[in-house]
Amino acid sequence: MVKSKIFKSVTTAVFIFLILAANFSLVFGAGLVPCGDSGDNCTVCDFFVLVKNIINWMINVSFALAGGFIAWGAFDIMIAGGDEKKMTAGREKITTAVIGLAIVLGAWLIVGTVMQILSGSPSVLPWSTIQCNIK
Repeated sequence: MVKSKIFKSVTTAVFIFLILAANFSLVFGAGLVPCGDSGDNCTVCDFFVLVKNIINWMINVSFALAGGFIAWGAFDIMIAGGDEKKMTAGREKITTAVIGLAIVLGAWLIVGTVMQILSGSPSVLPWSTIQCNIK
């Protein structure tokens, strides 16, 4: 029983590490920081763009993790063999992942809207786009 819990914990940690490692390689190639690499002075607008880039990266990680947990829950349901306890555990993993995604997307909408208001972006832009009018 203890070995099974340790195995599950280690497997989950390795899975999360692999997803994050793949996303780190994408971040370093994507230019997370919008200024400073060519001697440009950073402004308040660049800070807003940096926050937006970090949020978008975290959204990508959230979708990857949710997809993994949904697949894990589906796998648990498939191998349950009629065991209600295992099927319930699989359904709970899927439900938790979907609820987590809903929370992440709701927070993304709220934070994106607040960032757009704070940066003075015109409302005709897509809500997740920041165009600073701060001088």
